[in-house]
Amino acid sequence: WDKGRSARLGLTGFMVTGPLAHMLFKGLESIAPGTSTAAVFQKVCLNAAFMPCMIGATMSTAWFLEGRRHHEVARLLRQELKTAFYTGLAFWPAANIVVYKTVPITFRPAVSSGFGGLWGIFMAAKVARAKADPDEVHLDAGILC
Repeated sequence: WDKGRSARLGLTGFMVTGPLAHMLFKGLESIAPGTSTAAVFQKVCLNAAFMPCMIGATMSTAWFLEGRRHHEVARLLRQELKTAFYTGLAFWPAANIVVYKTVPITFRPAVSSGFGGLWGIFMAAKVARAKADPDEVHLDAGILC
């Protein structure tokens, strides 16, 4: 267990991902209020459109907290953001359908964070597999967002 990485990712969630998710949930609810199929579909699509910003902010913050320089973070984003985004599209829309359709507004950030924990486990497994077989995936160990 990498305690330093866990601390950096916890700090990233507290400083960046949490506030961004809170603003996103609030904004999406004002754009598409309710739990109708149309409202849920609109929120899921808008959330997916915002994913590159959320993933990029999370990854950048975690890498800066590791002590990486601006040019290195920019290079890593160019290298890893697309893969992380497409991988996220396989997970987050389904999770968000559950969140937007069934979870009361006040609990959505917390439930979404629970899905984020599952996402982190999935990404950690991908990173571990990548270390065992470098040709399989292209994810850096810092991408647990």
